Amino acid sequence: MDSRLTLYTLFLLWILTGCESIYMMSDCKLVAHRGYWDTEGSCDNSIASLENAIALGVYGVEFDVIQSADDSLLVCHGPDYGHLEIKEASFVELRKIKLENNETPPSLREYFQACKRLPPCMLFLEVKDPESVEEILSLVNEFSFQERMVYLSFSKSACINIKTLSPTNEVFYLNGDLSPDELQELNLDGFVYSYLTLRDRHDWIKRARTLGMKSGAYPVDTKSQLKWCLSTNLTYAVTDNPVLFKKLSGQ
Repeated sequence: MDSRLTLYTLFLLWILTGCESIYMMSDCKLVAHRGYWDTEGSCDNSIASLENAIALGVYGVEFDVIQSADDSLLVCHGPDYGHLEIKEASFVELRKIKLENNETPPSLREYFQACKRLPPCMLFLEVKDPESVEEILSLVNEFSFQERMVYLSFSKSACINIKTLSPTNEVFYLNGDLSPDELQELNLDGFVYSYLTLRDRHDWIKRARTLGMKSGAYPVDTKSQLKWCLSTNLTYAVTDNPVLFKKLSGQ
């Protein structure tokens, strides 16, 4: 009887281990949403969150770039920051308000300067304002970051403009309302759509793969969401929980 129980226990362990190993076979790449901010001394879109994400060994760091009233480029989600609406406030006014970790909100230039001194990773820049595209690309060129950049936007016009001006970079649409075929017609590289959108659109994931396009989901933060992402074998998982992703994927 004891030997049977032992064999049964080993069999169960083999099944469970085998199931978990499926996620470790995935090619899905880890992108830290606004950096690795859910840890002591950090907050989203800060230099600390960038440093933490790179120290963790992520494939890429996602961050948001928005324009102030005087056309300065700020790394911030927006549309509000503190008590100010970013598009109606000057850069100087915005910089007077500290982040939750007491950092000054970084300009895009300062963010790139931090990237320059840190080990390299891919930079997933979300463009908030279509009119800022040329200035962003100019700064990317100044820092010679062209090969490290991936661009994302909810704005179709911003995506098209970026792809026209920087055709060798990957450009992904975020809004969730265009099919892979429609994105291909726009010469875009694929989509990064919300988990809730893609959960019910496995046909889009399959079609993107057929077309040779890339795909990603956000935000995928819970264990079940991350397992779905890994088992679906999306190109990118954009997550606020990079530690759990690494644990599940073995990356």
